[in-house]
Amino acid sequence: MIAYAVSKYIKIAPRKARIVADVVRNKNVDDAISILMSINKKASGLIIDTVKSAANNAKRKYPEQKYESGDMKISKIVINEGPSLTRFRAASMGRATTIKKRTSHIVVEIDVDKEKYEKRLHDTKKKTAIPKPDRLEEKSKIVKKKEKKLVAAKGSK
Repeated sequence: MIAYAVSKYIKIAPRKARIVADVVRNKNVDDAISILMSINKKASGLIIDTVKSAANNAKRKYPEQKYESGDMKISKIVINEGPSLTRFRAASMGRATTIKKRTSHIVVEIDVDKEKYEKRLHDTKKKTAIPKPDRLEEKSKIVKKKEKKLVAAKGSK
């Protein structure tokens, strides 16, 4: 685990959120976000926010490593039960029955996918940087071309 994020007191039943969490467990962060975006459940949006937060935490915690979201995978995702809000509803014969509005705590742990990270670093080292020409030289060339055009235009008159 290199970083984690926790979302607490999310107003969704843990049973419903666990169904969505099972789909993205042990997936790459980019793949997990794209999968969650296609799932039509309330929990998917809440889990996306937590996954993005964990990925950003990893980037901030280790800026020298230059991690990208493609290099990270979800090593652990847990949906715990939070406190239940108790509400009452009228029932027959003048009674009241309790309704529990359940909440969840979402915990996402991010780890580095060593193979992808090493491959990306190796690929970036292979590329040689092409030096950019000096901007003053470029501007002087453009100015010289315009001067030649002006001289040619004046000479033809």
